[in-house]
Amino acid sequence: MNESRVTVSADLAGERIDRALAALTGETRSAIARAIKKGWVTKEGNHTPTTKNAVLVSAGEQYLITPAPTDELVGDSLPVDFATQVIYEDDALLVINKLAGQVVHPSAGQQVNTVAQAVVERDPAISEARYDDGELSRKRPGIVHRLDKDTSGILVIAKTKTALLNLQQQFKDRTISKEYAAVVYGLVTAPFSVDAPIARHPVQRQRQAVVATGKAAQTHFTPVKSGTVQAVPLSYLVAKPVTGRTHQIRVHLMHAKHPIIGDPRYHTKASLAAATALPVHNLLLHAAKLSFRHPLTNKQVSYTAPLPSYFCSLLDAF
Repeated sequence: MNESRVTVSADLAGERIDRALAALTGETRSAIARAIKKGWVTKEGNHTPTTKNAVLVSAGEQYLITPAPTDELVGDSLPVDFATQVIYEDDALLVINKLAGQVVHPSAGQQVNTVAQAVVERDPAISEARYDDGELSRKRPGIVHRLDKDTSGILVIAKTKTALLNLQQQFKDRTISKEYAAVVYGLVTAPFSVDAPIARHPVQRQRQAVVATGKAAQTHFTPVKSGTVQAVPLSYLVAKPVTGRTHQIRVHLMHAKHPIIGDPRYHTKASLAAATALPVHNLLLHAAKLSFRHPLTNKQVSYTAPLPSYFCSLLDAF
């Protein structure tokens, strides 16, 4: 965990400190809870460490998270189970159904149990499937695209450099078709699109936001089902992103006032309360389908990943 200084926004006022700081920093609630337990979280002004996860925060409060130096490997990513997660494999590709809670590649806050490390341990030859010999490429062998830690679904890994470069070009050319499933707050009865530029949030630097000077971003949404569960209005949508900006679907749905249920970072008080009431412990966003040209045969291929059980359970309820 990196040092962070955050200010509680108005939409998080009245929330538990572990939930609020997770939303503001992008860390998991469990990581924030550990930081609080270790005395790393301090309220600015009184310089007193916060010791309880259930403390409620107020708008405008500032908190400093200063983890102590450590030589321990960090991260709470779930390990990959290739016996159950592999969807397809040949000499060029490995397609897996990534679980929510699995991190795609190493980063400052996640050094162990990443997908990239797991695939190399399983097949050391994949370590050569990288763009160049730079440090960043060495940490991401075979990784053509990524999914957020909390997002589940289709992840394609290149097993050779040739396949990696081929797939990278297809992503750049926007010829790869992506479909996501999402359960959102509110009743959506007609298709809609969001065409709004995205950039880093001007204040909450761990978040993205719709910003006029950001990069162009477009997503199409189609409702599949809508209804209520315990008086909570919900809709099941299929999202088709045209571009691939960081957190694009999550940001666009927040912008459309239909935040994804279970989203720890992009939510309203109503969607947060809905997730707590239902209860939902996962981000309800799933990469369901990916279509592209196979890097060896140049034939169009499509792969799908079944919805997680927790996703299906909620859908069955409305």
